[in-house]
Amino acid sequence: MDSERGPKGGRTLASKLEHLFETVIPPGRGPYGTEEVAQAIAASGASISGSYVWLLRKGQRDNPTMRHLQGIVGGLRTWVLDHFPCSGHGGSPQPRS
Repeated sequence: MDSERGPKGGRTLASKLEHLFETVIPPGRGPYGTEEVAQAIAASGASISGSYVWLLRKGQRDNPTMRHLQGIVGGLRTWVLDHFPCSGHGGSPQPRS
């Protein structure tokens, strides 16, 4: 089993998070840091530390609580919508220029 695949052959949480850190980058700056991500997740209502986000990202923790997962998804959804806003209901995401 490689580090990108879990025991059942699907991508690991760590590889999915790493992919998001590498691809969701605001224009004109570098990628998000783990503390910045933790703060965004905390703003969505889930208490989480930057070090825990880092452990999840590196695969050293792989069983977050449902509340942490909901916070991560909520935080990431916000970042994606900030950078790829939809043009109305049902519209396709459009990158900001």
